Amino acid sequence: MARMATQTTVDRREDSYVLLDGDEEVVVLAFEPAGEGVVALTHTVTREDRQGEGLAGRLVGAVLDDLRGRGLHLRPDCAYVASYLEDHPDQQDLVAG
Repeated sequence: MARMATQTTVDRREDSYVLLDGDEEVVVLAFEPAGEGVVALTHTVTREDRQGEGLAGRLVGAVLDDLRGRGLHLRPDCAYVASYLEDHPDQQDLVAG
C-alpha cells in the first residue's frame, strides 16, 4: 500500500530532528552540542512499522543539508549516521576534525 502523506523534516532545535509523514513522527534523529560549531548526531530511531522504506536516510540527508547551510560540522556518534557517511563520501567534509 502506497503512503500518500507529505513528508516534512522538523528541527526541534533543543535535541532532535524529526521526519513527519503527514502528522505522524516516523523517524527521530537525536543530537547534542559537541563544542564550538559541532553537533553530535547521537541516535536514529525509525518507527518499527516504517523500517525499510529509506526514511532514516532521507532524514539524515536533510539534517546534513541543514548543518551545511548553518555552517556547522558533525560528530557521527550514531552508527546509522556513520554508515550513511560511508555511503556518501561527498558529505565527509561535514565531519569535525
